[in-house]
Amino acid sequence: MDYQPVLVVLVGMTTATITGIFVFMTFRIDRGTKLKAEEIAGKAAKEKLTEDFSAEIEKLNKAEKAARDTVCKVDKEIEKKLATETSPEKIRQKVAEHITKEELREHVKAMLMIEVNVQAIAASAKEQAKKLDPETISRISKLLKEAADAWARPSEGEDRTGWHFFGGWGRSRRKSG
Repeated sequence: MDYQPVLVVLVGMTTATITGIFVFMTFRIDRGTKLKAEEIAGKAAKEKLTEDFSAEIEKLNKAEKAARDTVCKVDKEIEKKLATETSPEKIRQKVAEHITKEELREHVKAMLMIEVNVQAIAASAKEQAKKLDPETISRISKLLKEAADAWARPSEGEDRTGWHFFGGWGRSRRKSG
């Protein structure tokens, strides 16, 4: 029996098996190396990003602190400037610049005269009212109410409605009753 062809086949198959194992192991090592490289690269990138992120957060915190300090300084300056402008002495000075004592005296005198006139008219009206009969008093009060209503409408912003056959300018029978 000649074992030479069988031996060649066995050596060839062994060589093919060993080559297959080497190729398989090469791919396996390559895959493992690739995974390990990705893992190490990921860790390194994560550490770098964490460092960069920490540095950026620190920069942002510094910028925020600087902005707050600037705002506080501006607020203090505004407060200081307003404190000098709104002090009671400054207000008295500004009022004194715009209103003289003589103008103030004249204004107070005019207000007192108006009050005196109102009281004199009220006293005179009371004295005259004693002499009037109830029907006349009722007519006068209605006329006064109509006059007050007519004066109140323009001051409240109501538009005048025009002339009416019964009544005067801007008066309506619905509004007067």
